[in-house]
Amino acid sequence: MTTRVRLLRVVAALALTLTLAGCVAIPRTGPVIRADQTTTRPSSQVEIAPQPPVTDASPRQVVEGFLQAMAAYEPDYSTARLYLAPAVRETWQPASGVTVYADGHAPTESNGAVVLDAPVVGRIDTRNAYTPVTDKISTDFGLQRGADGQWRIARPPQGLLVSQFVFENFFQHLNLYWPEPGGQFLVPDPVSMAQGRVSATTLVDALMAGPGDWIAPVVHSALPGGGRLNAPVSVDGSGVAKVDLAGEIGALDQQQRRLLVGQVTWTLGQLPTVKGVRFLHDGTDYPVGDLADQGGVVPIGALPTLSAVPSVLDNHLFAVSEGRVVRIDQGDPTAPAAPIAGIFGQAGQGPEGLAVTAAGDAVAVVTAGATRVTGVDLATGDSTFDFSGFRQLLRPQYARTGELWLVSGAPGEQRIQVVVDGQVREVSADIPPADRITAFRLSPDGVRLALVIESGGRSHLAQARIGRQDGRIHVDGLRVVPLVTTAQTELTGISDVGWIGPGQLVVLATTEEATQPSPYRLDPNAITVAQIGQADRWQATGIATLANPGTTRMVIVGDQGRAWRYEDDFTWPQVSRNVTAAAYPG
Repeated sequence: MTTRVRLLRVVAALALTLTLAGCVAIPRTGPVIRADQTTTRPSSQVEIAPQPPVTDASPRQVVEGFLQAMAAYEPDYSTARLYLAPAVRETWQPASGVTVYADGHAPTESNGAVVLDAPVVGRIDTRNAYTPVTDKISTDFGLQRGADGQWRIARPPQGLLVSQFVFENFFQHLNLYWPEPGGQFLVPDPVSMAQGRVSATTLVDALMAGPGDWIAPVVHSALPGGGRLNAPVSVDGSGVAKVDLAGEIGALDQQQRRLLVGQVTWTLGQLPTVKGVRFLHDGTDYPVGDLADQGGVVPIGALPTLSAVPSVLDNHLFAVSEGRVVRIDQGDPTAPAAPIAGIFGQAGQGPEGLAVTAAGDAVAVVTAGATRVTGVDLATGDSTFDFSGFRQLLRPQYARTGELWLVSGAPGEQRIQVVVDGQVREVSADIPPADRITAFRLSPDGVRLALVIESGGRSHLAQARIGRQDGRIHVDGLRVVPLVTTAQTELTGISDVGWIGPGQLVVLATTEEATQPSPYRLDPNAITVAQIGQADRWQATGIATLANPGTTRMVIVGDQGRAWRYEDDFTWPQVSRNVTAAAYPG
């Protein structure tokens, strides 16, 4: 599809959406601001032009104009303020947050009152963190006629009101990056900003403000508290961003400076115009060791080792096939499956599920009716641990730190445990006993946990934080993530989940119309939920994913030993082997 065709389609869709809302002004072309692959959707190639009120506009026309003006970013939303009554014009606070409402809902007028009734799909807080919600609004804008005879709004909403279409097409969805407590790698923290607001300055300012409320307990910032910019970040013609920081950064040691540089370069690297960063402290060059080149510029890619994806991540598929655990080279579909070393490479051991370390050098195998788990060193075939006495063990997973995560137990009695140094240790978890975990996957960074939870007769996708302190592990911050596609189809039955990168998930899910599980791709905040495969009598029971955004690898396991591998969206050729369980490393 050509750029021109894409542009025309966006314009046509925008015109339709604004018509549904009663907004009649035509958008104009404008600059394109892109982000890297971590964004959930590219920004639109058009901008909405805010229009001031027209003379003698009806109450409904005033509200419609106000909604359109809120959809068009301005630093102080000066055009939107023109629709407000003088008493509230200066006190309205558009920066206090954003409420995103479902498309297809226009304000209605009755007896002089204009009201917007609509479902709410999400909210953005003052730190730019988006949270999907299931809620409703009924906003009466309190129209008043002024002394000049013109209608104006006396009760504006708290913050901004934007439609889902505007949010998806005219907001940028990027990441801020924070070090995990050990300072070994960076954790992405999604933020959403109006397209016209995104700049190197706003991103660095967002870093200065600190991590969002949900992720804050399990990350930190290398930027000292109270830090600020001495001047807006400038980007020259060579793509070098000049970041002049104030505050107590002079006292940072070399490791802290490395993390500071990593936070800024990884965050600004999402802007295509930025190729490197020159760091200053109160106007003078800030020493960052050998990270900078001879010109004092740190290249954007200077710190790849801070990636949330493990640097050593094997990409082979491991599977249970014909009663054995085998390794499959997906790069060569004709290559035979290779049985692993040890007893599980032989038939007759009854493997039911498995997990593989990130390096692909060890596996953990579930057997005996989900009551036993055994570790195997793949170099020697020797058993490294063997624990039994569990009930209803779920598919396990190795964290990047080497821990093997286990969830077991009957409903209401589930336990989360880890195998560390050959011992089983308890994980404290703030999860209601009434919630039953049916599947789980750790994010590549190891500080976030995606779960499938059954509660109240329904299955949901949820997320939780993983905290580590003094050798203890704690899971908390549980939050359900509502899943609704861009076509407003609710995913009602979630059966499995996997990470395909630090910022993308895949779920197996059903809808009210489609009762066979199909794969859907989404970001952690479910801003965009898109179907990527059509169940064709798959009878899917699970999905295995490789958490590497550089190479999308997924396998769906169905009944009767059938499996399908991802080749492209809606292209899943069948794996020509009898596969009853599958896992990728990590």
